[in-house]
Amino acid sequence: MPKTEFQYYLSRLLLLLLIACITGCAGFRKSSRPEPAPLPRSSESVQLGKCWQRKFGSGEIPVFLDLQPALYKNQWIATAALNGVISAWDQDHGRKLWQKKLTDQQWTAGPVVQDEGLLALSSLEGELLILDGLKKGQTLWTKPLEQEVLAAPALNQQSMVVRTTSGKTFTIDLHSGAMVWQKNTMEPSLITRGYSAPLVSEDTLWLPLDQGIVSAHQLADGSKMWEATIEAPRGGSIIERITDIDAPMVRDNGILYVLGIHGHLVAILEQTGVLLWEAQLKSGGSILALHRGQQKIVAADGTDVLFAYDANDGMLVWENDKFRHRGISALTAGGDLIAVGEKKGFVHWLDPDSGTIVARRRPKHQTIIDIRRNNEGRWFILSANHHLTCYARR
Repeated sequence: MPKTEFQYYLSRLLLLLLIACITGCAGFRKSSRPEPAPLPRSSESVQLGKCWQRKFGSGEIPVFLDLQPALYKNQWIATAALNGVISAWDQDHGRKLWQKKLTDQQWTAGPVVQDEGLLALSSLEGELLILDGLKKGQTLWTKPLEQEVLAAPALNQQSMVVRTTSGKTFTIDLHSGAMVWQKNTMEPSLITRGYSAPLVSEDTLWLPLDQGIVSAHQLADGSKMWEATIEAPRGGSIIERITDIDAPMVRDNGILYVLGIHGHLVAILEQTGVLLWEAQLKSGGSILALHRGQQKIVAADGTDVLFAYDANDGMLVWENDKFRHRGISALTAGGDLIAVGEKKGFVHWLDPDSGTIVARRRPKHQTIIDIRRNNEGRWFILSANHHLTCYARR
């Protein structure tokens, strides 16, 4: 293994050992982990019925992997399983449209779909794969990177951008698989295990870097346009000084919303990096979603308290502590609802104006990995045990 890659894995081993040393002092004491809040009440003022549920793989999906269902318009939804199975399902009835079993592949990120129906995935071995979802999953090309990819690829009509855990960014021609350019980014010696995916437009790439930095680049050649520090190292210990961006970035109407692991939330102009507003969550930051209709940016902190801010000026609209320490694992906003998934397998739907819970369902007693919503109001819930469940209003 190359020296730089060796140092990369060694740094993660050292991080795990350091954390073990810090927490190991309590090895023979009763756990001091906070008790989760009781299951919060729901008014059930919104009635949601199960449309269908399908199982598409085996094993349990780890939360840190970026496996996610991919919605193609209002037609079909694609899933990827840990054991190499890739499937496409009719969104209305859950009818299987096609399925492929690619042996010797364990998917870690994707699928991601673009307007032409092309699907991108990456594997534990660093294999990139492009399928044509409109031609029953026909393989267009594969490309070995030999580097682990944990964040989902970013796609537009011509390009795919992939970040690897060794700090490299690759831009690849989507139709041919030819390498367009690659870039190395400096890595801190210690980072968290999560990774935020890059974002692309027709001509611009936005990269969330592990130093708590976001940089913008020309997509054609990778030249840097600007760089903005979201969070700077702080505190006296090595653990306290770790900076990273794990929550997915959000783009809307020329604005980029970014949440750092220490809870610093910023809104910046996507073309210049100029700061519009900033807010500080109380206990770190874990996940982020934008409700475009209500123009609210919703974030969860490290204790699973939800905060909703006005997306235009950053003013706090409401706060919900009913999920404290319950393990929020998915957050999606759309239509007139916000969906919150948790590790205990519950999905709660909230009123975006007040943050009150208006509906709750539990598709499977497994961690909620991802939540998607199509334009017709159907919600698609991915559980860790490879179950995909569809809900819609009755």
